[in-house]
Amino acid sequence: MSVPGAQAPEELEARLAEMTELGCWEWQLRSFDGVTLMLAGGQSMEHGHHAEAYFSGVTYLSCPVRMMHPRFRPATDMETWLAQAKAEVETGSHVIAIDSQTTASLDAVSIIVAQSVEVKVGWVQYG
Repeated sequence: MSVPGAQAPEELEARLAEMTELGCWEWQLRSFDGVTLMLAGGQSMEHGHHAEAYFSGVTYLSCPVRMMHPRFRPATDMETWLAQAKAEVETGSHVIAIDSQTTASLDAVSIIVAQSVEVKVGWVQYG
């Protein structure tokens, strides 16, 4: 049985792999309205970015605003359990882990619980 708005696990894994394979050196949290999270990725984020990832149906978020050299993947069983201990993981939602460097750590793991992720690739110039 599929849940409306939920992405199939195989599709989610493909989008996460796509984000990692883009080779964006840095990803930044650009907006979050309580339901949809947008991360922007690029090499030098001073003048613009190269990619955008839209996470929909977000119910839990634990990540820094800026992540370097990230690897996006489905969470392990332990990471999923830890997320469930902090917030409800609704049917159809996925626990997503991000291995990255941050301004404070060379080995950080961030967690996002969301129903889906979509990736847009193309240059976006700032101001």
